[in-house]
Amino acid sequence: MTRIRLDLRYDGTGYLGWQKQPKAPMTIQNALEEALFSLIGIKPSTVGSGRTDAGAHARQQVVHFDFDGPTNKYPWVNAINSKLPQQIQLFEAYEAPLEFHSLLSAEKKEYVYFIHNAELPPVFRRDFCWWQRRPLDVAWLNTASKFFVGEHDFKSFQNTGTLVPSTIRTVFLANWTQISPQTLKFRIIGNGFLKQMVRNIVGTLVELSFQKREPIEILKVLQAQDRGAAGQTAPAQGLFLNRVSYPQKLDNKCRKL
Repeated sequence: MTRIRLDLRYDGTGYLGWQKQPKAPMTIQNALEEALFSLIGIKPSTVGSGRTDAGAHARQQVVHFDFDGPTNKYPWVNAINSKLPQQIQLFEAYEAPLEFHSLLSAEKKEYVYFIHNAELPPVFRRDFCWWQRRPLDVAWLNTASKFFVGEHDFKSFQNTGTLVPSTIRTVFLANWTQISPQTLKFRIIGNGFLKQMVRNIVGTLVELSFQKREPIEILKVLQAQDRGAAGQTAPAQGLFLNRVSYPQKLDNKCRKL
């Protein structure tokens, strides 16, 4: 038995997220497993590094599955890409050690979120950002975002109705940059994220900024441990799973196919 690791990127527009669903075939995981079935003749049970929401995107989604067959039989990247829709692309394939797990082995995940901040909505990038007409204060956003860094209970920023063993997460970095006159980018790196946590953080920051609240108000939202204390959920189309990091010793054991 061989463990295969696949690194994907995708445009999530029109897809119902990563996770396969029995009555909703338009998911990234379904599309990938169908492509693998076309290539290797079996539909493997794939495991992703995270569940991106409907309409959200990924620049690096890491997937693993177990394969009982010769790994040198296929030019994996080109062969799988020939079976995938154009919105999904495999850019790396590896033979991984059996202890590698795309979800459980991840040390850090990085997300980015884009806001189009201009008088008129974007025509060509509407599926990849959130339009905000009112000017946003980048300095305020950066000051408020610093309060997310560290180990906190992020229950206030978890989607309601979600049950997890713990809502405590560690954020290593959270900042905003103005990458063009009309585009803001939010970047956040953590050891893991709750369901819709990044979108709820972005929506809350934008809401509090427009209300001209003090940046330290973010601490009160965190301490409330109540989703009702936070703000709106930013739409999914601005969100990208940007990078997934693993221990160097595991990466070193992955052999490129």
